[in-house]
Amino acid sequence: MALIGLVGSCGNSRRGQAATNPTTPVTDMAQLVNAFNSWEMLPTTCLAELISGSVRVATVPNTGASWAIANFRPPSDCVKTMRSRTPGATVTVPLAQIGPWGRVPQPPVGVFERMRGGAWVMNDEGGRPFPCPAPGGSAPGPGNGALPASVLATWHLKYASGCAEVVYPLEPR
Repeated sequence: MALIGLVGSCGNSRRGQAATNPTTPVTDMAQLVNAFNSWEMLPTTCLAELISGSVRVATVPNTGASWAIANFRPPSDCVKTMRSRTPGATVTVPLAQIGPWGRVPQPPVGVFERMRGGAWVMNDEGGRPFPCPAPGGSAPGPGNGALPASVLATWHLKYASGCAEVVYPLEPR
């Protein structure tokens, strides 16, 4: 099955058909940012930023489904007011210390899917380690942070070692 790679260097797929390498449109980048911000329930005034060079996109021609991964960083000047442990008190916390950035030392990996003619939706955050096959042998899709093996091959990636210990984030929000 040939895949069409949109970002990154793409070689031949498993059946020997070359993948192409066009660029990612700005509208796709904006949809990825919006999908990430929505998934993470970030304040609308604090949009996460794509980390330059982190976006990878591939399309599976026989299904028309496109898959993407991207890393994000928090906006530097964003804070969130939260309830304190002290009754009636609040505390202001930099966004970089909470949400997806407060859970792991690496930037979060958003895993996205788009059906032919549709908009990008975030399926999940990639677990740690990343990438891993879907839990229980289920198909990659919403809520499991996995990618099809053929997409990984297009990006010259392999499943990570230690996937048996993978911890996936909670159910989709």
